[in-house]
Amino acid sequence: MAAELSKFGSYEALDNLGTTNTGTVYRVRDERTQKIHMVKVLDPELIERAGGVDTIRADLDTIQSLRHPNVGRILETHLDSEPVYIVSEYVDGLPLRMLLQERRLTFAEGFRVFREVCAGLAAAHGKGLVHRDLNPKNVIVSRDLSTVKITDFGLGPLKDFSHEVSHGETGDIDARTLKYLAPEFLRDSTGDERSDIYSAGVLCYEALTGRTPAGRFSLPSQLNSDAPPELDPIVLRCLATDRGGRYTSADELIQDIRQLEERLRLGLAENLKGLAGLSSLGSQGSRTWRSVLLGIALLALIGLVFGLGISRKRAATELLRPSGATQEGTTPPSPSEPEETSTPAAIEEQPTESNV
Repeated sequence: MAAELSKFGSYEALDNLGTTNTGTVYRVRDERTQKIHMVKVLDPELIERAGGVDTIRADLDTIQSLRHPNVGRILETHLDSEPVYIVSEYVDGLPLRMLLQERRLTFAEGFRVFREVCAGLAAAHGKGLVHRDLNPKNVIVSRDLSTVKITDFGLGPLKDFSHEVSHGETGDIDARTLKYLAPEFLRDSTGDERSDIYSAGVLCYEALTGRTPAGRFSLPSQLNSDAPPELDPIVLRCLATDRGGRYTSADELIQDIRQLEERLRLGLAENLKGLAGLSSLGSQGSRTWRSVLLGIALLALIGLVFGLGISRKRAATELLRPSGATQEGTTPPSPSEPEETSTPAAIEEQPTESNV
C-alpha cells in the first residue's frame, strides 16, 4: 500500500518515512504553499479496533488543539477520506531512538530531553490527553537537541495490553517499547497521567546512562559521573512500581526539575565565584600566601578524591529519605552487592534498529 500512495488531496508524497504504531508516515509537499509537512495514513486495523473513526475523532481534535513547542502539531485531519490521514508539521530531525543508537548523550543533553518531554506531557495532560506509548521512537529531536517534540499519541479506548502480553501477542505494539510501559499497563491495562510519568522516567534513565532500568538497577549518578545525586530521587520517584508513589502530575514533576536546575546553576555560579576570588588573592598576595593556598587546595583535593565515592552514595541515600518516595521494586543495590541488569521475561530486551 505504501508504494502505491503518491498524493493525499493537495499533498504530494516525497518520501515514505516509515511506520509507527498508528500508521505509515510520509514527507509531503503542499502544492498550494510549497511547504513541507508530514502525512500519516492511519492503520485501518487500528481504526477498526478502536471502534471506528468517531471513537478517535475526539482524541485527534484534542491533539490538534494543542499549541506547545514540545508537542508535534496536527494541522489537518481527513477522517472521511479514503485512506484516512492526518497532516502534521514536519520536524527536521530524527527519533530519539536513532540518536541514542548513534552516540551517548552528555548529561546536559539528556537532562534537556527529560525536561522538554515532561513539559510536553504537562501540556497534554492539561487537555486530559494521556500519551500511553511514550518511548524514544515517539520523541522527535533535532541533532543539536534544540527541538524536542512528542508525537504519536495513543488514539481511542485503552488497548488490552495485559491480554496481549500474557498471550505473547503484541499486535501493533513494538516489542522493543514494552519496557517503557508502566507496570499497570502490562498488568491490567489501566493507565493515567502517572503512567506517562513512568515512561518519562525510563526515557530519562536511558538518556543519562545508555541503558534502561531493569531488576535492581543502579542510580543514574552511579552510572554517569556527570549526573548529580540530587537527580536520583526524581528519577526513582518517576519509576515507582506502585503509581501511588510517583508524581501525581507532570506539573509537579516539572516543578522539581526546575528547582534542581536552579540549584545546579547557583552551585556552579558559587564555584566559579570562589575560584575567581582565589585567583585574585593569589596574584595580589605574597609568594608565601600563594604557597599556603596551594597547600590547602592540594589537601582539599586529596580529601575529595578519597571521600568522593562514599559521599556521593551517602548523599544520594540521604536525599531519598525526605522525599517520601520509597518505591517498591526500585531499590538500588548496596555498594557490596553486584548490580543485576537482567530484564523481566515479559519485557526482555530486543535488538534495536532505526524506526520512525
